[in-house]
Amino acid sequence: MRSISLSMTVLVTLAACSGTNSEEDTSSIEELAAATSALTGTPEDDFAFDEADNTISIAGDDALSPTTNTSISVPASFVAYSDDMDSILAIRGVTASGDGEVAIYSDGSAALTGAFAARLEDTTVPTAGRLVYDGDYVGILRDTGTGDITHTVTGVAQLVAHFDDGNISGNISIRRASELDETETRPLDTLFLDSTALTNGAFAGTTGGGGFSTSAAGAEDGVYSGLIVGSDGDELVGNININHTTNGIVTGQEVGAIIAAE
Repeated sequence: MRSISLSMTVLVTLAACSGTNSEEDTSSIEELAAATSALTGTPEDDFAFDEADNTISIAGDDALSPTTNTSISVPASFVAYSDDMDSILAIRGVTASGDGEVAIYSDGSAALTGAFAARLEDTTVPTAGRLVYDGDYVGILRDTGTGDITHTVTGVAQLVAHFDDGNISGNISIRRASELDETETRPLDTLFLDSTALTNGAFAGTTGGGGFSTSAAGAEDGVYSGLIVGSDGDELVGNININHTTNGIVTGQEVGAIIAAE
């Protein structure tokens, strides 16, 4: 039985394929070792995945199993885990190659809400050219007032890495928030991932937009981070963390996960 419990490398406290726009130059490459990017939370203490049992434990509590709640809809790249009451939720995904892992989790409290990504194997990342990464996004939204998990969020992710210039940017579009009890699904604005430095296959930057598409709702500028993974640097895993507001008051926190590929 293999149990994965990840350590944190601090960066900034951070699948559908589309190769038609890629301009990869593999004549210049960089060998990178396995690494972990933690955006929020402390995964080395909070999160453990048991591959043999296909369960997740949060902070050493009882193991979470793949959810049977059909209202918790996640993209095919991810699996949702919960307890019987859906009061604790974890969502984990791996890239097609198995070289990258990403996870988010929450029990509704700020103390046990986290998001991290990991490079599980060594990877080779181009240092020249451009790659477009397309893929899936999933998020957990908690109510900061009640401490309840209220929604899961889905979306379409695209990030563009410019290896010559050493930067990456992107967006998460077609965002939808679904209540756990299936009573309502609401649209959210596109979340913009601002251009940021790409260093040793890792990145951490700021976000804009992403709030509920209603007059009283919005979102503060947030943060995102991630890692280039895959034997050829052709996959990406990442996270986001933003606060939602109503009439200027923070009412929710969204942590999210990205899996994308060239």
